[in-house]
Amino acid sequence: MRAQSERSNGLSEKELAFIEKNGQHYEKTYGIARIGGRILGLLMIKANPITIEEIGTTLGASHGSISTNLRLLTVMGLVEKATYPGDRCDYYQFSSNAWDEILNKRLKCILELRDLADGALADLDSQGIVRRRFEEMAGWIDLVEGKYREMLAEWGIYQERIDNSQSPAVSTSKDG
Repeated sequence: MRAQSERSNGLSEKELAFIEKNGQHYEKTYGIARIGGRILGLLMIKANPITIEEIGTTLGASHGSISTNLRLLTVMGLVEKATYPGDRCDYYQFSSNAWDEILNKRLKCILELRDLADGALADLDSQGIVRRRFEEMAGWIDLVEGKYREMLAEWGIYQERIDNSQSPAVSTSKDG
């Protein structure tokens, strides 16, 4: 425990526990390396962008592991890179539109799956139970697509409401 407390960079036990639980969740649910989920958890609780060195020191992970997972999280739209004039370091932060990205990427996957189902129904000479599988697949896709579109619409309404309310100020400086 001593090594962990030396690395924690002033994080509370509850923050460290959240980071670890987030790592376990993303590992179990999405197949992302645990360190990727831990990075995401750390960035979620940080108000301001931090460097790869700060991430590595806080989490006790190698530069290579942090760098690899930051690239993955950036491609997924969950993490954004931030830079500052005159500063050669790259900083990372939890993406301001992470939840949009997740919904939109899932919808895109569903639409790609629809193409597969439609292609199978049109191109394969399937009958009986095999054809029924593809018909059920197409029906399921229609249902899921509709729900994702509803969620995106509701999420947009929620975001507008939050943007127009007295939401806490978000600092964009690297101080603090």
